[in-house]
Amino acid sequence: MADRISNLPQHILHHILCLLPQEKAVQTSVLSKSWRYLGSTRPKFEFRRSPYQPFKHTDLTALDKTLQRYYDQNLSIQQFIVDIKCYRINFETISLLEKWVPIVVTNMGAKTLSLSLHLANAFVVPSAVLRAEFLEELYLSHCHLKPVDFTEKLSLKRLQSFPLSLSP
Repeated sequence: MADRISNLPQHILHHILCLLPQEKAVQTSVLSKSWRYLGSTRPKFEFRRSPYQPFKHTDLTALDKTLQRYYDQNLSIQQFIVDIKCYRINFETISLLEKWVPIVVTNMGAKTLSLSLHLANAFVVPSAVLRAEFLEELYLSHCHLKPVDFTEKLSLKRLQSFPLSLSP
């Protein structure tokens, strides 16, 4: 029997993969040659760590390399989700987020940004996030936000925040 799903256009296959959790999407790479790299180029990027998962330096390296590959290949990230619930995070983690969050929302066309950062050191949301042209949905939890001049037009259709504090 022929594999008809593999013959679908790439954007449809990406949409299907976006409906799966990241781990399952990556597992589809063993299905066939046409699926080999599809899971690693899907437009939904998730990075999640719970307090029960050990957070290693290799996690940061993998995150940085994966985002760099997306950027170098000019791949778009439509949904960027970072959910970290580890209180022993170092400066390097914050620095990596400060580097990539503005790039993802300004250069990679993210429409949805979700940051849930239960960190010992608060993450200050870069001002570029609120000015991002394509960003439509913003979900913030346990982040700091600098006061914003709302005289500029925002593209956001949805803004949701939970424990959020304003930074001077």
